[in-house]
Amino acid sequence: MSKIRVNTNALDQQAQQMEQIARMLSSVSSDVSYVNRNLSWKISSRAQIKHSLNNYSSYINNLERKSKSFSGVLKEASTQYQSTEKKLGAVTVKGKENSEDNGKKNTEPEKDKKDNGFWEKIWDAVAEGGVVGPLIAIFGGLATGGVPKTTKDWGGILKKIVKSAGAAGKATTSSFDLKTLLGLNVDKKAGGTFIENLQKQVDKLKWSKADKVGDKIAVGAKWAGYGLTLLTTGYDNFTDESNTTFGRKLAETIGETGVKIGEGIVLAAVAGTLGAPAVLTGALIVGATWGIDYATKYLTKTFMGEEKDFAEFVSDAVLDTVGSKVKKAGKAIGGWWKDITSPGWRTAYAGGGGGSW
Repeated sequence: MSKIRVNTNALDQQAQQMEQIARMLSSVSSDVSYVNRNLSWKISSRAQIKHSLNNYSSYINNLERKSKSFSGVLKEASTQYQSTEKKLGAVTVKGKENSEDNGKKNTEPEKDKKDNGFWEKIWDAVAEGGVVGPLIAIFGGLATGGVPKTTKDWGGILKKIVKSAGAAGKATTSSFDLKTLLGLNVDKKAGGTFIENLQKQVDKLKWSKADKVGDKIAVGAKWAGYGLTLLTTGYDNFTDESNTTFGRKLAETIGETGVKIGEGIVLAAVAGTLGAPAVLTGALIVGATWGIDYATKYLTKTFMGEEKDFAEFVSDAVLDTVGSKVKKAGKAIGGWWKDITSPGWRTAYAGGGGGSW
């Protein structure tokens, strides 16, 4: 007999997440409109930039409307299923599968997992393509991976939207042409030594270096992206049952996020020495990150029996080393305090003769 199972809890959660996406899109659209209204009259291609920004804002508004519509569809689907279930008199618990299926793993085939991982890397590289690259990557990801299923997946979409907004803001400070839109432009300040490029990457995070509105949007997008990295990393750690304490989960989240940010800055500095187009530089960074993670996972699985990516490995190594030293220091201090407060130590030297306290 055929069976239909619908996780209505998941439907409701996805509906809420789509609403959050819509709100985020609305905020991005407002930022773009703000830039559009405040463009300097001194910019020679002001009319062209305003036209492009208007189109970009309309496009985002359209995405917002679709997100809201999709949220409504998910809510209605959940309501209709529950209503039908009641009418049929089904004795099932909302969001739970029948007991006969309990304990069975619902995993996708290994080939599908590998294919999804491959496409994720492809779309991550495409997302480095200027203003439109992240938007293309979003729809490409939906086409090859389907509708996102977790908060982490939705966070990845938000990061691409923020990346696109940051690229749009930065583009208004130079020339808003087709090359800039597609990430085919070459940074005029590209090249130089690794140290010089490392300083440039750090400067991109400083509000004090952002003179124009577009620059400020670019800096804000950078920090917003880091914030989303923190959230998605936290999602992994706080849903990981092997982490037993809140403190450990929080420490790993902060540590791994810091490693990911630092790794990105260093790789960007290395790629910057090539003086290549923005999209190629970004693709090289994505490829290098994937290679480092792949090698780290292979080595940790081979020698430690537990697969970890680079950020997780470094973070855990630091936390375990520091934690071990802190515990040893704590034990030493505790032992010392116990010794000096024990009855055998309650004597003191006074005026040449021993005396009791």
